Amino acid sequence: MLKQLGAAILIVAATTDTGNAQVYDYNYEGKTDHIGIQFDINQNMGHSMMENDGTKSTFAPFARIGVYAKRQISNTFYLRAAVLFGNGNFSYKYPQNFNATSDTSYPMGILGKTGISVPVIEPEIAMGYFFRFNRKHQVDLRLGISAPLYISRYNNFSDTTYANVNLNKSTQMVRFATTNQFQTNYRNNQWGMINTNLYIGYKRIHYNDFSDRLGIGLIFGFTVYNKDAGEATYRGYNITYNYQMWERTHKMAYLSAGIRLEYDIF
Repeated sequence: MLKQLGAAILIVAATTDTGNAQVYDYNYEGKTDHIGIQFDINQNMGHSMMENDGTKSTFAPFARIGVYAKRQISNTFYLRAAVLFGNGNFSYKYPQNFNATSDTSYPMGILGKTGISVPVIEPEIAMGYFFRFNRKHQVDLRLGISAPLYISRYNNFSDTTYANVNLNKSTQMVRFATTNQFQTNYRNNQWGMINTNLYIGYKRIHYNDFSDRLGIGLIFGFTVYNKDAGEATYRGYNITYNYQMWERTHKMAYLSAGIRLEYDIF
């Protein structure tokens, strides 16, 4: 969805009157290509990309910091490559505890929350378009692809929650358990995911050197490929009667929005 939205924005922008658009003519040496640093603070709303997995994504903040290089290819278009470091943060609710629903041995699940944070390195390649108004304001529209890759790999990390439930209409106490297992290195196949990103930024230009270098904007991310991403597997057990009630797998993924600061060093 973000890819289609970004393409539409670029098409509209490209057809806009660009009489005021110019090649970068920053106060510092008149360069058109730049290297700089950036910082992102984001909120991952998450999604599983799996149907009926029995879990629910919740908010998880994460941050990125890194360097970028920008290459001007025309008066209005540019290519940009970046390498970012930060944490991949994922938070989900899954059936963790139980309440009785009848005099059977199958209870009602109660959602509990769990969070997973993994250090990542994230290379990104993007194409951007900028246009200017009255030689004072510049808007950047950028569509990119990035790959958050796990730096630390977790294999078969798990914990178990136990609960004793006195079933309705019965004096029998039944013991249940849920296991939360998280892994990013299953059979050496899991390494990360691929995201598409949309950036909408602003610069106050031709005011002073600092404003020409500094950009601020909104960044949106969406996972388009997570076959090799980390996954959390949740299992429910009836300990008293010794059987597994269910098993659900939740893939790690991004549906994020945040704020980005960019600064051209030279």
